[in-house]
Amino acid sequence: MASIVASGTFGDNPGDNLGFGIQLPIQSKSHTFVEAWEEPAGIDDLTAVAQACDRAGFLYVGVCDHTAIPEESAPRRARKA
Repeated sequence: MASIVASGTFGDNPGDNLGFGIQLPIQSKSHTFVEAWEEPAGIDDLTAVAQACDRAGFLYVGVCDHTAIPEESAPRRARKA
């Protein structure tokens, strides 16, 4: 990130100076950030969102990298199954 800020560019194109991306919806399982439409969504929907981002030229798509949630914090962090 520091190189992006310092140079004002990213990637192999010196004229590029702005990148954008998205934290993918659906997969986070956080009831803090979840939208109502995400509840019934599945892998096909997640794939469609990621592919649309790729077609639109997004620099990145972020994914949830937590593989476990501590049991004591699960009630406030995880969606209800």
